[in-house]
Amino acid sequence: MRRPAALWMIMLFLAVGCGTDLDNPADPDAGSYIGYEPWVDAGRQRRATINDTLMLKGLFHGPQDKVKRYGWDFDADGLLDRVSPTTGVMPWAFSEVGTYHPILMVEDLAGFFMRDTTEVEITNETPQADAGSDRVGYPNRAVELSGQATDDGGIVEYRWDYQGDGTFDWKNTQSGFVQVLYPEVGTYRAVFEVVDDDANAARDTAVVSIELGVPTANAGEDVAISINDWVSFRGTGFDLNGEVLLYEWDFEGDGVFEVSSAVDGLAEHLYAEMGTFRAVLRVTDDDGYAGLDTALVGVTNNPPAVENLDLGTGWCAKPQKISARVSDDGVVVWYEWDFEGDGAFDWHSETSSEVEHFYGPGTYSPILRVIDDDGNATTETLTYRVGPWTTGRPMKYPRSGVGVEAVGGILYVVSGFSPETGANTAVLEAYDPRSRHWETRSPMALKQAGLATAVIGDRLYAVAGCATEEVRGAVEEYWPEWDQWYRRASVRQRRCWPAATAYDGSIYVFGGVTDQEQSIVEVLYPPLRIWNTLAPMPTARHGMAAVVLDNAIYVIGGFGGGRALSTVEVYFPGTDTWETRSPMPTPRTALAAVAWNGKIYAIGGSYTDAVEIYDPATDTWTPGTPMPTRRYGLGAAVIDELIYVAGGQSPSEYLATLEVYSPACDEFR
Repeated sequence: MRRPAALWMIMLFLAVGCGTDLDNPADPDAGSYIGYEPWVDAGRQRRATINDTLMLKGLFHGPQDKVKRYGWDFDADGLLDRVSPTTGVMPWAFSEVGTYHPILMVEDLAGFFMRDTTEVEITNETPQADAGSDRVGYPNRAVELSGQATDDGGIVEYRWDYQGDGTFDWKNTQSGFVQVLYPEVGTYRAVFEVVDDDANAARDTAVVSIELGVPTANAGEDVAISINDWVSFRGTGFDLNGEVLLYEWDFEGDGVFEVSSAVDGLAEHLYAEMGTFRAVLRVTDDDGYAGLDTALVGVTNNPPAVENLDLGTGWCAKPQKISARVSDDGVVVWYEWDFEGDGAFDWHSETSSEVEHFYGPGTYSPILRVIDDDGNATTETLTYRVGPWTTGRPMKYPRSGVGVEAVGGILYVVSGFSPETGANTAVLEAYDPRSRHWETRSPMALKQAGLATAVIGDRLYAVAGCATEEVRGAVEEYWPEWDQWYRRASVRQRRCWPAATAYDGSIYVFGGVTDQEQSIVEVLYPPLRIWNTLAPMPTARHGMAAVVLDNAIYVIGGFGGGRALSTVEVYFPGTDTWETRSPMPTPRTALAAVAWNGKIYAIGGSYTDAVEIYDPATDTWTPGTPMPTRRYGLGAAVIDELIYVAGGQSPSEYLATLEVYSPACDEFR
């Protein structure tokens, strides 16, 4: 805002306000402005607190070398309170509350005066006191009082009246925090007061409740026990304003405290009756106050329970271990078994239900009776099924189209197609039935599946087979004691999925497939390293099994003429002739077959689980117990009167499965 004033008015103002004579300059042209009209600015409206220093900023908008002096009349009383030859920025403290209109005066060198006015509001607000939340304490234990305050200036003193009796017990210039000891139980109104730098005061009140310091007792968790059992109690106590001097236990909740201790709340008690009891812990502190807590003790006398009434499935190849899970609220002290369920208990133990007993194939209902330490008895009839199959530890590598043989009591699984690589493998794994452990041995030189295998003495032979895109006739010989493979003379006719077996020191290889099914038969006497051709099979086929029994070689099943076959043809090495026998009940290819105890066992193939048993004495087939897993491309070998079946492919996956069959068990059927 620009307000030029008449010279006579300014001179009068200066004479009254400062006693300073503001004469006109000697140079009459000093105050002239060419093309510019200057003006002054007293600044924006301001707000401040009483007695606080306020900096007012007056500005001259024009050539600064034309200014002679600046002056401020802060209270607008006609007197200049501050004058400066260089600046219009000047401090001032207002000592009274109110609204002021300070005047800025600027004189130029020509003796002309300009002025502007602003507005200043001066306040003196009361501080705000906060005594904090109400407090709970205990006699002679420190209670924290924490007062806070806000003010438009500064707090110069904090005060507390602890009892609210009008007398301030504590003062401080820095904060409102203090710790207080109240010696007696009661409710106190603690008054907090603050004083600011303008001598304004404010108060607030907090309620302090001083309570009895009753100790806290903890009797522990509720417990459930059997009759005549001991309970170990672990009680604890805590006192906020002292210490616990005495621990006492009332075990039955009848008001009689049977045990006391000055050290801790540990105690033991035997409950000889059934029911629910309230065990009460009482703790007493150094002020004579007592605290109580209760733990419920449930005492029962339940009979033992047999948890698994179905014992599952056992293997009839050897004595079975049977055991039942038994639970009791005490201790079971007697177990006895009636194995046949005929009412006569055959076995007993004081420690466990586990026992060995031999069952043949079938379903049984053994009876178990158990008695606990309270004389309670439980008798249960259980179910137990026994069969000729069990599951062994699986191979590391699942695969199909494998060769399986036994050498020196070790099971060997050779080569095959692996889903992990999506191709044929050269893997050789060996399984020891005694340790139930698989070991990876040296691989074959060639990767292939659908090969044939045979054993002469302690040497294993792998013959022909399929590579990824070719048919092979290679022969490799494995020496287990050296874990080495050696190449031997190849067969004359390359082929996939032939059958092979060893008879009288020679290897016989039957059929297979190239671009069509083959009926060729070749024989190798390894020392001569020459393959000879024999009388062909009557039926061209591949994927069959070959088994030696009674100086003859049985060639069973396979695939030919676009279908799976049930064909059984017998080759007689002594006369180089063939005969036909009764077909299998189930046509199949890529099966396994072994001879045991004068009979032939045809297992699996064509995704079946069939086990069919051939008796050459009667030329008949009878069904055996099916395999647990349907599959084809498997292999089998006999070790210690058990048939081990490994590998293959189910309708949904390639298998690392090993299953063990006891043909002796099926003789009980």
